[in-house]
Amino acid sequence: MNVKFIIIGIAIVVLFVSEFLWRKKSSKFNLDIALKIGDLLFKDDSDEFRKYVNLFVNEKEKFKEKYESDFEEIGIEFNDIKLLDLVIQFGVDANKILIIDWRGEENDGEVQDFCEEILKCKIDWEEVNQFKVKERESDVLVLFEKINADLSQLGYTLIFSTNSNDSYEIGVTKIENFDKIKMIKKDLFTIQPK
Repeated sequence: MNVKFIIIGIAIVVLFVSEFLWRKKSSKFNLDIALKIGDLLFKDDSDEFRKYVNLFVNEKEKFKEKYESDFEEIGIEFNDIKLLDLVIQFGVDANKILIIDWRGEENDGEVQDFCEEILKCKIDWEEVNQFKVKERESDVLVLFEKINADLSQLGYTLIFSTNSNDSYEIGVTKIENFDKIKMIKKDLFTIQPK
């Protein structure tokens, strides 16, 4: 009978140790990956992104003091922050990521205006305009498709975070940069909204 208790005790200890090691491994934050993605997504703000991420990695308490409320506002506990959360929150604060409700644009042309602001140029929205003339009720997924058709003429694409929530977290980047991001970390962004 004592042997059974010893075996059960050892099994429990092994279970706790393996759970601890798994959590520690899965919570590791790869600074190099974060910085590469920031350089691709936030070219004009990459120095600020680097400071932001370095503060998160190297001075957690200072980061927490400065930014914890930003994450709490979107329902993310400080200890649960992932790379994608950092990218999205920084992008929103820097006006490089647009968040819209799952139902679509609050204001007509909101996504197009965002794209023009990011690219710092006026865009001929031929596909979008043809779609809007034909469709009175705008299907947001088709709208994204048409925006991407127009952006692709310039070598750009909309990208959507892979977060599972009830909104679209949208960025604009060069198609080649999206391909590089997918090679660095394939599960952060997609060009097809969820």
